[in-house]
Amino acid sequence: PVVTNLEVLTTLTPELERELLPVWTASYDASPELWAKYVELLGRDAFRVARRGGEVVGGLALFETPQWFGGRTVPSVGVAAVGIAPQARGTGVA
Repeated sequence: PVVTNLEVLTTLTPELERELLPVWTASYDASPELWAKYVELLGRDAFRVARRGGEVVGGLALFETPQWFGGRTVPSVGVAAVGIAPQARGTGVA
């Protein structure tokens, strides 16, 4: 499906973190304390938050992970902590 009206926010503010926490804990069997450690480890700028109609429907984190090819490092990005709200699953958000 094609998702319309999806807004992607590029900094995890404290307010967005509070809204994303239930999405993340619904996606993983993890405590809010673990989530806080994860945010601290990766940094707020690593996270992307998806909103539709003003509601947080998902999020993920991006982190640099250089790869070694042909005798040199090549920049690449890893994706982590992907979480989609249960009511948004199957709607094309992810």
